Amino acid sequence: MNGDNTIARREASQPVVQPPGTAMLQQSDLIPRIQLARMFPRDIDEFRLALRKEATSDPSGMVYSKPQGGTAIIGPSVRMAEIAARRFGNLHIGEPSISEHDGRVTVSVVALDLETNVSVPGTASNSLVNKQRKRMSADVVSNLVAAAAAKAKRNAIFSIIGKGVFDELVGACLAAEEARIAAERDAERRSGRTGALWAKHVAGWAKAGIREADLLRACQASTPEDVTPAMLARLNAAVQTVREGTPARAALGLDDNTAPSIADLLDTEETDNASS
Repeated sequence: MNGDNTIARREASQPVVQPPGTAMLQQSDLIPRIQLARMFPRDIDEFRLALRKEATSDPSGMVYSKPQGGTAIIGPSVRMAEIAARRFGNLHIGEPSISEHDGRVTVSVVALDLETNVSVPGTASNSLVNKQRKRMSADVVSNLVAAAAAKAKRNAIFSIIGKGVFDELVGACLAAEEARIAAERDAERRSGRTGALWAKHVAGWAKAGIREADLLRACQASTPEDVTPAMLARLNAAVQTVREGTPARAALGLDDNTAPSIADLLDTEETDNASS
């Protein structure tokens, strides 16, 4: 990812371009790794168990969630992709190929299964201009390029490992996160620090320009006491969505008066493994 950060730190007015040759890797460099992978193949059942254990034992940031078309698009995050790639093993991820056209950066990454010699591309894009078609600052461009590269890598990893592996994990991680939050709230009540979790959300979202009233509106809650652990778990998933490049208000469904609230999304959701 060093290459895309360097590219994105150009002057904001300059287009993002791909340095020649950075997305290529000489086949000879992979041959020893392919040979080693075939000597020590992965155990798929062991992979599934290890991934589930690690993802649900620390579920924060494992899932993204955002409103779209009256429902919630939820899916495994960049963080889950990184864990999955490490647990899957015998996997090579190529360098990102970056291009820009008409104010939009597109990043492509190829994942290669060293055991089967099957390669799968993953792509992602982000707009580098605002609603007025003005190019964003160099720092923002840098973050958006990095986010697109991370999502392209995520999509390539999920494509080569297979969608089915992650379908049930998304729900399991959300349930584990909800249980963790409920336990923290119980600890808050016992210690007399009621509201600490909500205060963390308010402080964190404020950095993205989201007011407490906006958060309550997204949760369809009148007061912080009305916000359930399930809603807080979904807010955590929305935080991950922002980290992956979606504007904060869009992640919460606040840009459109007809967008579903966090509360609505708990009953209307579909799994998506390669978007956002």
